[in-house]
Amino acid sequence: MAGGKDQLLVWLQENLGLGRASAYRRLNGETLFDLEEIVMIISSFKIPVTELFESDPSILYFYQELEQPKSYQDWFERLDSDFSNLVAQPNCSMHYTSTESPLFYYFHFNEFTHFKLYIWAKTIWRFEDLKDKPFNPKDELWNERVVQLKDKFLINYTNMPSVEFWTPNFLSNNINQIQYFLEGYLFEDRQDALLLIDQLRQMLKLLEEQTRTGIKTAVKGANHPASYELYYNEILHTNNTIFFKSDTGKALYNTFGNPNTIRTQQDSACDYAEGWFDNLKKSSLKMNTDSDRDRMRLFKKLEDKLNKAERLVTGLI
Repeated sequence: MAGGKDQLLVWLQENLGLGRASAYRRLNGETLFDLEEIVMIISSFKIPVTELFESDPSILYFYQELEQPKSYQDWFERLDSDFSNLVAQPNCSMHYTSTESPLFYYFHFNEFTHFKLYIWAKTIWRFEDLKDKPFNPKDELWNERVVQLKDKFLINYTNMPSVEFWTPNFLSNNINQIQYFLEGYLFEDRQDALLLIDQLRQMLKLLEEQTRTGIKTAVKGANHPASYELYYNEILHTNNTIFFKSDTGKALYNTFGNPNTIRTQQDSACDYAEGWFDNLKKSSLKMNTDSDRDRMRLFKKLEDKLNKAERLVTGLI
């Protein structure tokens, strides 16, 4: 517990109704906690039972947010509370695989970030005020505080070394969403669909450059852009999986109804994920600074897909 033994002593007195001497004896192991006290401690500090008792290592535990976000700001604040803590750990790095482009890339662009939040808020979080409301980049849900949180997240991402895995569906979901909302007359200004396509094109350019250099694209506020490794796997079938490793521990995040996640720091789950990523590298094509031909071929293929989508969107407008 942050704050040490003294704060834990106070917590036991305030929450378990113990006197100072009784609380101290429990901390020193002179008196055993009873079952009710153990349950209260487990519930308050979210300590998995498997941390306290021997259990089958094949049993995995994950935490999830039980309440859906109430606003864009709420979602970013929850994200930031986790990510800022991870970034602060010494030598923290990230492995990320996704069925679409990783969400960090969207944060380079206000409008595209807003579009993704709009989709999640409308279809997953079910914001009542968006029920019959088309997408508008200037909607009041998008405010200065949201922009600040987005920028902070992008800075933290830029400063953290990462190894990322792409699949052939890298652009597909985003393109399909733009087309779906355009055909459903869910753009207040239909020209915004072309703006989003253009931002996807800008995203590809900056990603190609950071793949070529092996260093993440510099952003304002990021003092030391970190290393970047990209792998391409044509047969990978998975959901969004993010694995963090630092000198002080490991953490695993997995989507549970995108963009919502479940998370764990359980050793057996994290060790399994680390081994899974190591094996995935062996069956993937690394797009490093020496693989000019493979890199150019991949980004040309993605550019062609985007050009085709742009022609379709232009026709729908």
